Amino acid sequence: MNKAARPGLTLLEVILALAILGGAIAVISQASWSGLENARRTRDFVRAELLAENLMSEMLIGARPLEAAPETAFDEEQCPDEADRWTFSIEVSPAAVSGLLAICVTVREKTDLPHGVEFSLLRWTLDPNAETSESE
Repeated sequence: MNKAARPGLTLLEVILALAILGGAIAVISQASWSGLENARRTRDFVRAELLAENLMSEMLIGARPLEAAPETAFDEEQCPDEADRWTFSIEVSPAAVSGLLAICVTVREKTDLPHGVEFSLLRWTLDPNAETSESE
């Protein structure tokens, strides 16, 4: 008996096509998840940077004293809706150049994860208590 060739796909071809489709879906979903995770971390880094810049600006304009502060939680006014998520610390020390202060503001995310968000901002500013000499 002669078997005539039937048009269509064999079971092996269908299984192979489904395996390729499954692999492609897995790769695309992993790339999508990775992109979302990177977007979340970037958002958190930008938030930490903005909080640090805000604290630094408050000190430079005199709204906050130019003094060191241990790790402190933000209050609701400084960080609405996220006050319990972030902490900050401030270090003020004499800079290498006479008459300047080095101010370092560090903002940290309160988390149990090993790689939480942390941002530090360092600025040098004139020491308001330094003696200035005027040439006459």
